[in-house]
Amino acid sequence: YIAHGLRPNEDHTGYKIAFAGKTIIFLGDGAKPLEPIEPNPDFLFVTIGGIEANVRNGIELANQIKPVYVIPMHWEVFSRNNVRVRRFERTLNNGNTDTKCIIPEIYTRFTVD
Repeated sequence: YIAHGLRPNEDHTGYKIAFAGKTIIFLGDGAKPLEPIEPNPDFLFVTIGGIEANVRNGIELANQIKPVYVIPMHWEVFSRNNVRVRRFERTLNNGNTDTKCIIPEIYTRFTVD
């Protein structure tokens, strides 16, 4: 479903979950979808803290897929991973997109209306 980007023969699993009239796309550690993703899901979980799956790639995927909400993942996870999630949010919002960025507080529950 999704290519990691660093190792050409190593793919990672991505998920499409549809229930109660909502669609969630979870791209896991992947950077490049191996098949087309239906546009306009309700939620897109995208990795921004990797080498290939980085802020620029996350913005490109969000702009291509056009979710209602995008939730960035894997930022500030390790000491060598210094991705700043607010940079992702600013860049996404400067792109004149209708997509809203959700940045949950770590280890807290959140809800979306």
